[in-house]
Amino acid sequence: MGLWIRAGVKKAILLGGLLVSQFLMVSPSGTATPAEPPKLFSFSQNGRFGFIDRTGKVVIKPQFDQTGCQQEGLIAVQTGGIRSGTGDQGLGGKWGYIDLTGKTVIPPQFEYAGCFQEGLALASMKGESHGYIDRTGKMVIQPSRELFGLFSGGLLPRQVGNSWGYINQRGTLVIQPLFESARPFREGLAAVRVKGKYGFIDRTGKIVIQPQFAYAEDFSEGLAAVATKPLGVPYSEKLGFIDRTGKLVIQPQYAGINACTGEGPHFSEGLAAVVVGDRTQYIDKTGKVMLQIPSRAQEPFSNGLIPFYIRDRGGYMDKQGRIVIPAQFQAARPFAGGLAAVQLKDKWGYLDRSGNFVLPPEYGPPAWEPEC
Repeated sequence: MGLWIRAGVKKAILLGGLLVSQFLMVSPSGTATPAEPPKLFSFSQNGRFGFIDRTGKVVIKPQFDQTGCQQEGLIAVQTGGIRSGTGDQGLGGKWGYIDLTGKTVIPPQFEYAGCFQEGLALASMKGESHGYIDRTGKMVIQPSRELFGLFSGGLLPRQVGNSWGYINQRGTLVIQPLFESARPFREGLAAVRVKGKYGFIDRTGKIVIQPQFAYAEDFSEGLAAVATKPLGVPYSEKLGFIDRTGKLVIQPQYAGINACTGEGPHFSEGLAAVVVGDRTQYIDKTGKVMLQIPSRAQEPFSNGLIPFYIRDRGGYMDKQGRIVIPAQFQAARPFAGGLAAVQLKDKWGYLDRSGNFVLPPEYGPPAWEPEC
């Protein structure tokens, strides 16, 4: 029937060369942390961005050059830019933060303004160095070329020379740089590499799962994807899942390094998207196949639904494979916070999970979204 799921369909913006997704925060180390569901939803009109609430009511009128991450009650917005006339917006503009009423909390002053997480956000005033600001806009960790990513559990991976350790929210090194690479903490554990093998440490820096894997992803819903042998060429890898003790609970047998994000599979809403041949299978935590899709797209479930495409028209299906919203849209973005942005007849609007428009398709696109 020609049914498929489009890969990499995530609401995102490109700031200072860093990709920042509104619903999935991607750190430069290549790991993803689920963001809190949005309370407001961006839309554009006449080249300016504003926000609606979940009912479709306009709560912040279109006035911004571009919008960024929405997290912990603050939204990154850009103002003061010059429109080039070639479709680019906000050239030369500055980034600051507003609250959910539209009130300016941190005045526009940054070349880059990232997501707030655990009270801090990555930001830069100029150049390629980034530091961390608090909710007042004060730079509490001074800029450095080695600072990237999001704090998790009060800790952040930090490169020191050729090794990696972790700093706290004061910028103090609290886990010594003993690792060849280090990923952010998820569910209290972080993947680190020692002598070419991946294991996991706890927040004290103690190794709790011995380095033994050729590849390891972050924990999600109690399980982490790992490979016991080198990955090889794309879609030839053999991935399985371990529990928090390091026990293999699903044997290595799946491909699944996402060609768009570079990430391995994660569990979301009880299911993980893995690849077998030219198909995506959604497995539960026992490895049982719950749904199979004839594509390698690996779109995770969000709000119980995934977008799918038939003959280049998008709709939504549930975990049983039932078509909930028929394929009819030029573009169908994932649900988040109960709404999904869709494009119909070259205009954008927002749907609820019943397929009803809360914002009619009469507007420009939400924040820019790459497809890969």
